[in-house]
Amino acid sequence: RTYDRREGVEEDEPLPPGEVSWMRLLSWRERRRVPPPCSVAAGATHSAFADREGRLLTCGTDVHGRGLLGQGEGADLACQLPLLVPPVALPRRVVAVSAHSMHTLALTGDGEVYSFGHGERGKLGHGDEEQVWLPRQIEALAGSRVVAIAAGRKARPWRPAEPEVADAD
Repeated sequence: RTYDRREGVEEDEPLPPGEVSWMRLLSWRERRRVPPPCSVAAGATHSAFADREGRLLTCGTDVHGRGLLGQGEGADLACQLPLLVPPVALPRRVVAVSAHSMHTLALTGDGEVYSFGHGERGKLGHGDEEQVWLPRQIEALAGSRVVAIAAGRKARPWRPAEPEVADAD
């Protein structure tokens, strides 16, 4: 049954040819409204997406409550559809994302790197092992233009634009 808001009438409306359910049709139409991502990353239980407008979205399950989804402390620990990470936490345009089992990295168009999730062994780059609930800029990289990121268990999570030169000492 469908409801016409303008007329206030509820009536039976046939499905378009080839469709088997209204729910499937409406879900498909709703998914089509979301712009396709330009960067996608998957961790063990969560995923991160940067859309064409530079917004960061996440979904999945934060089974250990460690900030994997970047939605802030006290947020739902599971979501089945991508949710926008609060823009106040990540005010720059995101061009790439990378995820690992317990953390996520986001690269902005300005070459800044943000991280959030579980900070075990300092993998978030903030100089501690704290969990980070909202994206936080990695201050140690301020002033460097980073061009690539990779979240991993032991990997260095970024690559600077300029090659590093070792001291001749």
